[in-house]
Amino acid sequence: MVKNMPLVTIGIPAYNRAVLLKRAIESALNQDYDNIEVIVSDNASIDETESICRHFCNMDDRLKYIRQSSNRGAKANFNEVLDKASGQFFMWLGDDDWIDPNYISSCVQQLISDPAIVLVSGSPHYYRSVEKVYGGKVFSLLHDIWWHRVISYYRNVADNGMFYGVMPTALIRNIEIPHTMGGDWVM
Repeated sequence: MVKNMPLVTIGIPAYNRAVLLKRAIESALNQDYDNIEVIVSDNASIDETESICRHFCNMDDRLKYIRQSSNRGAKANFNEVLDKASGQFFMWLGDDDWIDPNYISSCVQQLISDPAIVLVSGSPHYYRSVEKVYGGKVFSLLHDIWWHRVISYYRNVADNGMFYGVMPTALIRNIEIPHTMGGDWVM
């Protein structure tokens, strides 16, 4: 991938999922899109999260690690990686999730090709252990009338896969994650 492509920040809020976090970090760093930074905010984990993150920091300078001195809650931890992002585009990656090697390049290509698009996400798949249990819903919100987009979204949303898409950093910083059940859906 050409280095003059926009910087993309992948923010990973983490808490006590060291074994799964390793896979999330590896999937972020192994993108076919090289111009990335990966920021992990560790919400005062008491497992091996810190040592895993420090290991990856020593191997790849695209990874930045932030250790919180106390558990600040999920919302603050999600906001921390967004606040520290320096990329033109941003995405959250769950510490228990992973992305395909071409995820960032595919999303960025769509965002660049049509500046009217503000969020691109992939097709989510949900697993229990190693068995796929659910293929997330994929739908489009490309409607000219705003209320059609809203109705279409709430008619179709069944999971939070879209929340983990790639979006312009400047735009997402203007939207607050509601501190409520389903806040990711509302956002």
